[in-house]
Amino acid sequence: MAKVISFANHKGGVGKTTAVATIAGILAKRGKKVLLVDLDAQANLTKHLSQENFDVEGAQTIFTAFRDKELPIYTIEAPDSPSLDLVPSTIYMARLDAVLATVRTAREHVLKKLLKPYLGEYDYILIDCPPALGDVVVNAFTASDFVVVPMTTDVYSYYGIELLLASIDEVQENSNPDLKLAGLFYNRKDTRTNISKVIEATVGKMGLPIFKSSIRQDKNLREAPLTHQSAAYVAPEARAVLDYEALVDEIEAL
Repeated sequence: MAKVISFANHKGGVGKTTAVATIAGILAKRGKKVLLVDLDAQANLTKHLSQENFDVEGAQTIFTAFRDKELPIYTIEAPDSPSLDLVPSTIYMARLDAVLATVRTAREHVLKKLLKPYLGEYDYILIDCPPALGDVVVNAFTASDFVVVPMTTDVYSYYGIELLLASIDEVQENSNPDLKLAGLFYNRKDTRTNISKVIEATVGKMGLPIFKSSIRQDKNLREAPLTHQSAAYVAPEARAVLDYEALVDEIEAL
């Protein structure tokens, strides 16, 4: 049975999509069968891992899945990895709240119902959430076992944490009592700055679960989307990928 994990942060620009792509590649290289679900209207995960244009009329995406109740799954071409699949996103996801407004009952359960037939086919389903806290993210959290929060050590990333925690609490109370906050991890960590130390100390006092592993700055992660592959394949020895390997060890232990 698949572990369903949402990656979320109310603040954009924290490296969330790169984290999902890299973690998925590492899991696939370890022999795990992984399904990626891109819920972001920017479709950065889709563009990272596929050269196909899903913004054209008639393309089957996560948007059409919410509308038509049929999940389109595409196999990602990757070296030695036939076990990495993608439900792509599109700019049309920006219209999804209007689609969900027409769902009369249990609109927060639409994604969970879409994923249910596939839970036995995958080891992991990783959901890349948009940097927002609307109905789309509520759907992701309702469908998930865990939430993983990438954050950078800056003030705005910290400010987004309380809003995100409130959203998790709301979903736990109303639609998914089994949802767990797996933990936060620091992305693009820079231990040289004072603000980094202050943010880490402040978050540490919140009593939240924090992964032991953190991810160092690395240009290889920024360049990986140009190859349309996970950095786990194109730069397996890069220091940030090795950091992600350690993080995946912790995720597999959940």
